[in-house]
Amino acid sequence: DLPSAAWLESSANRLDFAGWGVAYYEVQSNDPVCPDYACNVESFCSELLGGAEAVTTDDAVKNLAKIRAGQRDSWAPWLVVDYNASSVYKPIPFVEMRFAWWTLWNYQVCTEFGWLFSCAKGSDCPFTQDLGNFEDQQAMCKGLFGVMPAGNKAAIAATNRYFGGKQMEATRVFSVNGQADPWSEMAITESLGDQMPAHVALGASHHAWTYPPKPTDQESLKATRKLIRKVVFNWLCEGPCTDCVRTNMTWIDISRRKLLFASSRKACADCCVF
Repeated sequence: DLPSAAWLESSANRLDFAGWGVAYYEVQSNDPVCPDYACNVESFCSELLGGAEAVTTDDAVKNLAKIRAGQRDSWAPWLVVDYNASSVYKPIPFVEMRFAWWTLWNYQVCTEFGWLFSCAKGSDCPFTQDLGNFEDQQAMCKGLFGVMPAGNKAAIAATNRYFGGKQMEATRVFSVNGQADPWSEMAITESLGDQMPAHVALGASHHAWTYPPKPTDQESLKATRKLIRKVVFNWLCEGPCTDCVRTNMTWIDISRRKLLFASSRKACADCCVF
């Protein structure tokens, strides 16, 4: 659906078309049972390979074009490119940022986290390489918020100093990540002691366990939810037993499990059972 081959001679146009994905490869929010066309990792790869174990480059390009068209015409209308639009970032007044969550996230990226993702040439990155690199993505920070590369790097360093990075020191912080979540590379995935446990949910995507339970949930999600409840309630039960005594009978509904805290004095092992 390109206007012409000449259109791709512009580096800005190549970035618009392929720098952010020719088709939508849903890794972050991968849903193993989604019903739409090429909507998860398994169905996308199946379509890309055309049912074979390997394909030629020409066949892969044809299959990719088919995926793009199928996604665009069904559930991913954002794949329709406005070839007359300007790719230049324009400053956004701070007062207007509250109307767009994505703009708020980009503001945090530029002024705190610096989570700009790239696909370096010669790397194992499966996307279009050498497009959407750090300089390309940092242009968003400069154009929207006036944050220059040096300011972006300084913000990243300040954020890591404040929170501690991957070696943060804290108590009662449980780090949970999904094995299939690309963001897990930036997270704490190994326990840093009893007060800083970590857990990786096998095959799970980005915070998949925070969604309401479904009959089709992976077993790893069910186990992760159970583990979170166990860790949190063990922490709630730490300290004197009077901590878990309530003056009145109180029901607390957590993930459809009702917990009864008795008004009489009981051992924590009794009143914090879940």
